[in-house]
Amino acid sequence: MPNTIQKAWEDYARSGKGYEILLRSISLYVYQFPLHSKYCSEEDCAEFFLSFYARIPYIIEHYQEQGKGIEAYLRTCLKWHMKTYLKSKLKENRVQQFAVSEWKLITPAWVEEETLGTEICESSPPLQKKNAWKKGRKISPKRKKTAETQPDLAPTVTEKQAKKLLLLSLKAAYDLEDRTIETIAQSIGMHQEVLFHLIEVTRTTLLKKEERFRRLQEKRSKLYFRICSLQEEMERSTNLLAKETFIQRLSRLKYYFQKLQNKLSRHYLAPTHQKVAEILGIPKGSIDSTLYYLKKSP
Repeated sequence: MPNTIQKAWEDYARSGKGYEILLRSISLYVYQFPLHSKYCSEEDCAEFFLSFYARIPYIIEHYQEQGKGIEAYLRTCLKWHMKTYLKSKLKENRVQQFAVSEWKLITPAWVEEETLGTEICESSPPLQKKNAWKKGRKISPKRKKTAETQPDLAPTVTEKQAKKLLLLSLKAAYDLEDRTIETIAQSIGMHQEVLFHLIEVTRTTLLKKEERFRRLQEKRSKLYFRICSLQEEMERSTNLLAKETFIQRLSRLKYYFQKLQNKLSRHYLAPTHQKVAEILGIPKGSIDSTLYYLKKSP
C-alpha cells in the first residue's frame, strides 16, 4: 500500500493528473490504519476515517518531499490523529457510562401525592423519547374505525363513580395509554373520541410544565456528569492540596444536585383543579370536594 501511495503521489506531482487515484489510495490506507492499534477494532475504521477525511486534500496539496516519502509523513499524521481519536473515544465512553449509571440511579418512577395520590412524575433517562401523543395528535386508523363502529355503551359504574373516574383520568392524563383510555370510556359510558379529546386538551395544558421538567432534568444530568468527572480526577490526583480543592468542589456540586433532585420530586406533570374545571365546564369547588373525599376514602 505505501508503494502505491508513493507512486501515485509521484505521478500526480509530475503531471498534475491522477488526483482521484492518489485520493483513493490514501483513503484506503487511512481506513485500515486503526487495525494496527491494539485499542481499536474493525468497528473503529469507518469512524476514524471520517474524522480524518477532511485533512486528506490538504495533505495532498501541501505535502513537500523531504526524502522520506509521503507515506512516512502520512503515517506520522495518522499516529498523532490516533491519539486525539482515542481520547475522544474514551471521553465518549465515559459519558455513556455516566449516563447509564445516572439512569440506574433515577430509573424507578416515584409517585407523589398532591390532592388525590394520582399525580405521577416520571424521572426518565436523558436520551428517552417523548411520548407518542405529542406527534401530530393524529387519530390512528384502528381507533378511528373503532369510534365509527362503537355503539353507545351503558356505563358499568354508577354516575357518581363515573364522575370520580373521569376526574382521575384527567388528572393522570399525561401517563394514560390509549388502551387505558378506551377501557375508561367504556366503563363510564362515554364515547371514546370524546374522552380522547378531553385527554388531549388536558395534555396541551401541561406543555409548559413538561418543558420546565425537561430543563431541570438536563441540568441534573450535566451536574451528575461533572460530579462523576471530578470524582475520577480526584482519585487519580496525588497532590493533597488538589484533593482538598476537589473535595470542596464536589461538596458544593452535590449540594446543588440534591436541590435539583428535591425540586424534581415536587414537579408534578398533572393539571391543576382549575384547569380541569375549565375543561369540563364545572365549578372548581365541586372538583376540590370530589377529589378530597376520594383521597380520604378507604
